[in-house]
Amino acid sequence: MTVPSNLKPVVAEPLNGPVRYLNARQAGEFVCGTCRSELLAARPGAVPVAAAAGDGATDRDIELLGQGVRMRTLYPHAVRASPLAVAYARALTEAGAEVRTVGRLPGHMIIQDRRIALLLQGGRSGGGLLIQEPCVVDFLCRVFDLLWS
Repeated sequence: MTVPSNLKPVVAEPLNGPVRYLNARQAGEFVCGTCRSELLAARPGAVPVAAAAGDGATDRDIELLGQGVRMRTLYPHAVRASPLAVAYARALTEAGAEVRTVGRLPGHMIIQDRRIALLLQGGRSGGGLLIQEPCVVDFLCRVFDLLWS
């Protein structure tokens, strides 16, 4: 998977500081387009917005898994009642992802290779913060690991 040309400046040049705002699509494409070893995700909604919209999120995730990326995703317990979410999780786990549910999640978070974190606002047009500050990313990884355990 290649990074879309409109995002290459973000990949090729250092950020203007350790935090940058991106719209939701840019952020998701950036993270998925540059992930090499591990993707951690906390998704507080019942099903990923992209999967519900049918825009290839499952295919993109399965492609990452096929490239050897370890993927762990947390959902709230409520997803167990959503046939769409269960089907999405089943497709991912059959491809090698790990999925767990927890009582509550603090927000939508994606961490790539334990070096870049993405904190998304709710909804498809929400956007989010791309964070490369090592101290903050490490903290968010610890939060994820705590929720995972």
